[in-house]
Amino acid sequence: MSGSKKTEKPELQSTGVYPDEIEREFISYEYILMENESEHSLDVSGYVIESDQTYRIEELVLEPGARLVLLSRSGDDTTLQSRPPASLRYAGFGFEEDTSVLAENGTIRIRKAQGTLVAAASYESPGCDGGTVSTESGTEIGCLH
Repeated sequence: MSGSKKTEKPELQSTGVYPDEIEREFISYEYILMENESEHSLDVSGYVIESDQTYRIEELVLEPGARLVLLSRSGDDTTLQSRPPASLRYAGFGFEEDTSVLAENGTIRIRKAQGTLVAAASYESPGCDGGTVSTESGTEIGCLH
């Protein structure tokens, strides 16, 4: 035995931070994009997403490759039946362009229900809309949109 620990890739990753209140082709206004990067379904019920505000995920299981989109505005939770599916969750911090809760620069943290840090992503304005987003280890995130 070598005594070294194998570093496991977190199952739920932040794959995009969109802090600007603008209209986009995919999803408009402010949101965070996450993805189940494991090979099995992942129960994220009770997970907490932290920035300047905190949001706790209600009952939700993500299949492998499924995306979770957390929008800061109000709306009705739904799942887009694409492959892989995308679950839309609304934090309810406001309506459309008055929902901004992400600062120009910041860090998003994803924690399990018991508080264990799962993943973190730091961003500089305007995040995935032309700024930079990186993981806790400093790796650049390849934003999807």
